[in-house]
Amino acid sequence: MGVEAIVRVIEAEAEAEARRLVEEARRAAEERVARAEAAVEAAVAAAAERLEGELRTELVRAVNAARRRRLEAEARALTDAVETVIERARAELGAVAAAADPPSRDRWRAALRRWLEAALAVTGTPATVRARPADAALLAESPIPGAGAVELVVDPDLPPGCRVAGPEGRVEVEATLPVRLARAEERCAEAVARALGLAPSAVDGGGRGVVGGEELRP
Repeated sequence: MGVEAIVRVIEAEAEAEARRLVEEARRAAEERVARAEAAVEAAVAAAAERLEGELRTELVRAVNAARRRRLEAEARALTDAVETVIERARAELGAVAAAADPPSRDRWRAALRRWLEAALAVTGTPATVRARPADAALLAESPIPGAGAVELVVDPDLPPGCRVAGPEGRVEVEATLPVRLARAEERCAEAVARALGLAPSAVDGGGRGVVGGEELRP
């Protein structure tokens, strides 16, 4: 083989090697670029997911805070309304209990009678009924249910209404105006709790039994 032929063979081999090296370099570059792109996409996805979670958490926190502020505002408004109603009822019923005119006396006597009968249904007889002088006089104007087994005691320290103690004092019912009003306030508070979607409180009025039944209507 002549020199020129040898040169051509060498040049062809060199050109082929060069093409091979260029192709390998291109493939390696493409692989590096693909890995870099994948890493960037993964980082972006992770950042987006983290940001989405943070945004979702912040959104839930903001919604809860807004809901809490709304509930607090509603609770304040409803509580103020309950207090206004109770204060008005306290004033009106106190006026009825203290009034001397026949219509008011009749209404108060009827209320006392309902409270007493309901209390005796709880305590049973024999029973001791305590009442302030004015209320004791009203109760004595007509026969007391189970009168033979009911003792009426005047107690000047009692508020309007009566206190009934059953046999041996085992059961006592406080059927006085303050306790009735306190129970009415509890029922209003429970209605407020239900209106706000909260669990109603189960307060028992200081541990004493409070008789239900028909309310006194001014």
